[in-house]
Amino acid sequence: MTDKRQNHFRDDIRRTFITYALVPILLISIVFFILMITYWNTSVFKRNNSSRESVCLSLSTLVDNYVKEAEDIAALCDIDQLHKNKVTRQALSTVLYKFTNQMADSAEVYVLDADFEPMVATLNTKPDFVSAETNANWGIIARMRNSPKDSVYDFVTGSDEPGRPMDLA
Repeated sequence: MTDKRQNHFRDDIRRTFITYALVPILLISIVFFILMITYWNTSVFKRNNSSRESVCLSLSTLVDNYVKEAEDIAALCDIDQLHKNKVTRQALSTVLYKFTNQMADSAEVYVLDADFEPMVATLNTKPDFVSAETNANWGIIARMRNSPKDSVYDFVTGSDEPGRPMDLA
């Protein structure tokens, strides 16, 4: 009979311990975990949104500046003069170099003719997309064909190795 009472007493103590110690700790842990995840999630979203807005503003300003400069350069002379007159090409290259050197974020800028040959460029190399098949109708080449009078830009990953050398003479 004492064994039954001892077992019953042990079971009561075990139930009491589980009810008043383990269950509250588990509930508090679950609530704490949910609050931690919620706080982390909202802080990540806030930081992500602020970073995204900053990057968007920076990129749109950069693109707007380059497009405005491209339009200003295009207004300086007739495109046909670039083919015929080497002095005009050099003068436009100088203006372009000056502008890109003033910018905090530099870019490779090319003025291409109808055959996708560079007439004025910030580098002495042909861009990689020109060395590819220019009969392709996709990517930046398709955008240039669809809007030949507009500035077309493309964001690519940086490379230490520029495109292939070109002859500007």
